[in-house]
Amino acid sequence: MKKVTSVILAMMMMFSMTVNVFADSDETLLRDSENKLFTVDEICGKKADSLETLFSLEQVSNKGAEPKLSDLNFIYENGELLLIGNLYYNGKMIKFKSSGKLYKNEKTQRAAIWDNLILGEMSDFNDFHFVQLKFDKEESNVLITLQNKKTKELLEFNLPIEISLFDKLYSMHNNDIKEEELDEKILKLDCRFSNVIDFKRETYSISSSVSGASTSANSISEENIDTLRANYTGWSNLIRDLKVNYSVKLSDYDNINSSFFLGHGYRYDNDMNTVAPYSFVSYSYAEGNGKYKTQFALVDVVKVGDDLGDNRYELGLQVKYNDGMIVRYDEYTDELSVVLFDIGLKYNHFKVGVGKLTNKAVFVSREVHALFEQNGNLIRAAISLFPTLETLTGVFEHLTGFENQEIPSNHNFDSTYDAQVVRYNGSVIRGIMIDSEKKWIKEPGHYINIKGIVEMYKGRNFKWWWAYNYTVNHSF
Repeated sequence: MKKVTSVILAMMMMFSMTVNVFADSDETLLRDSENKLFTVDEICGKKADSLETLFSLEQVSNKGAEPKLSDLNFIYENGELLLIGNLYYNGKMIKFKSSGKLYKNEKTQRAAIWDNLILGEMSDFNDFHFVQLKFDKEESNVLITLQNKKTKELLEFNLPIEISLFDKLYSMHNNDIKEEELDEKILKLDCRFSNVIDFKRETYSISSSVSGASTSANSISEENIDTLRANYTGWSNLIRDLKVNYSVKLSDYDNINSSFFLGHGYRYDNDMNTVAPYSFVSYSYAEGNGKYKTQFALVDVVKVGDDLGDNRYELGLQVKYNDGMIVRYDEYTDELSVVLFDIGLKYNHFKVGVGKLTNKAVFVSREVHALFEQNGNLIRAAISLFPTLETLTGVFEHLTGFENQEIPSNHNFDSTYDAQVVRYNGSVIRGIMIDSEKKWIKEPGHYINIKGIVEMYKGRNFKWWWAYNYTVNHSF
């Protein structure tokens, strides 16, 4: 339980009089400004060497102990906030003075929750980095997080405020940015993990791949590198319910593990073994008090293996962005609620391939299709040339012939095993692959696919493998 000393919230009326709050001395400001929102007489905070430790229940604010704020004045004018007061830290009194723009989370096309936050993009002062200023209506508080630039120690102050004061400031303030730009700004300012000094996106991007084997056109699992913790029906039902109801109880979904919405970092659920293969990825971080924010995406995977007769098969693989969003999970109430729709994790360098053919089967054609960011009309494609005696390396091995391909495009190769041996100096085309490279796959309906015709050798059955590989990026 947090122990705080007396907090005085002196709410004052605001008049049309304009005061240049950034030019006068502090004393003049505090004496004359009629734009003062309120004053905090004194409040104690807590400190820790990391955000994870700061969120720990063992961290408490002790009466009279440092760190401490006193005589902290909140002055608002023309969309900006000025803070003036004193910070007591490590036996010293330090002048606290910071200013910055405010942003409120108003209704946008993507917003599922609004009217409850005001965030400040505040300037640093002395040896302190301003990590976050957050007015939170639901918590009835103002949260201030600072970081010592030298030691990297974090300080947090939780200031209670009246809801009427929040409503007053919210109604007064007008954002200078709108829609997606505002959504991105709110996301950034609301994430303390990415606002600390020397934040490194060590988990900014990851790669994952799944592959399997087929005898003729009948799929058999060879490998699945990730442990499955859900299923496609579970994920698609969850997304559907969130889009309709905005919030759900996670325990109502017995085929979904809550670990996807807890902790810090990426979680994966890749499955190529089922009738409806998919890839689900989530990225989460803690907000404190048992709450976590998560960005996720569900990608549908479709395999093609059709017998065309006359010793020919059509083989292919498609990945298609199903949906994604940003949600908040409260582990105490088990409530999962939408923060922003249509802003799921986004992918680049999405590679899709089929190949690793056996028994002298070779690809005699390659066809590519795609739809991604800005309707780009080019995609990189390659063939996989295997020496005739080698068929056991991966789908993305022995790649050659990378080239830009128009979308859609169809490319024909030599139509027999023997002709390819001659053309490629003892090698044959055992695989085909495409790479979206730096183009984003990030919205429902974005997809890439590849398919090709395989010529069998004298009616022999053959094995083939499929694989995808991607880099995924989060927005926080």
